[in-house]
Amino acid sequence: MIVTSLLIKSLTESDDQIKALKKEKAKYKEDLTAVNDKITGVEDKIQRLLSASSDEFIVKNCGVLQLPSHITDEKITASSWSNNAFSPHHGRLFSSSRGGAWIPKTNKGAWIQVDLGRIEKIHGIATQGRHKFATQPPNTHQRRSSSSNDEWWVTSYSVSYKTDNGGSFCNVEDVSGPSLTFKGNTDRNTVVLNKLPNPINARYVRIYPLGHHGRVALRFDLITC
Repeated sequence: MIVTSLLIKSLTESDDQIKALKKEKAKYKEDLTAVNDKITGVEDKIQRLLSASSDEFIVKNCGVLQLPSHITDEKITASSWSNNAFSPHHGRLFSSSRGGAWIPKTNKGAWIQVDLGRIEKIHGIATQGRHKFATQPPNTHQRRSSSSNDEWWVTSYSVSYKTDNGGSFCNVEDVSGPSLTFKGNTDRNTVVLNKLPNPINARYVRIYPLGHHGRVALRFDLITC
C-alpha cells in the first residue's frame, strides 16, 4: 500500500510538472509569435526604406542627363519650346536653371528627345515637374495663369526609341503588346521613377507627354543601370 501511495504521489507530481511545462511551452510560443510579428514588422519597414533608398540611389547614380558633361545641351531636342527659358536642356532632372523645366510652345503633339551619342541600355525613366523656385513665365508677354499658379507637370507619358539616325522609332510596349503609358508626377518636385518592363537598347529616346497638370512642364532623366 505504501508503495502504491508513493507511486500515485509520484505520478501526480509528474503530471503536475508536465502540465506546468506545457503551460510554459505555450507561453513561450505566444512570446515567440509576438517576437516574430515584431521582426516581420521591422523587416517590412527595412524593406520599404531600402526600396526608397534604392530608387534614390538609382536615380542619382544611373541617370545620364544630370551632368551636362555626359550629354551636352544640343543633344537634347524637342518639338518646340515656349521661349529660351524653357528650351529642352532646361528639362534635365533636378534642373533649376531659367524657367525650371522644358515647356513646349503647344502641348498638343509635344515631345522631347535625347541623343545619347551611342547605343545605351535604358532601364527606366525618372521625371519631375517644373522647379518650384522658377519664376520665369512661359511667355513674358502673357499674364501668368492665376488658376494654376505655375504648378505644372506631366501626369502621364509614353516613350519611343531607336538605335540609329535613319531608323524608325519603336514604342516601349507592355508585356502584352500595347504601347505603354507611364504614370507621371503628382506635384512639381517629387521624382517619379518608372522602370521599363524590359530594358531597351537605344541611342535616341523620345518622351511624349500625354496628360498634364496646368501645362506640360517636364524635367527628366534616362536610367542606365
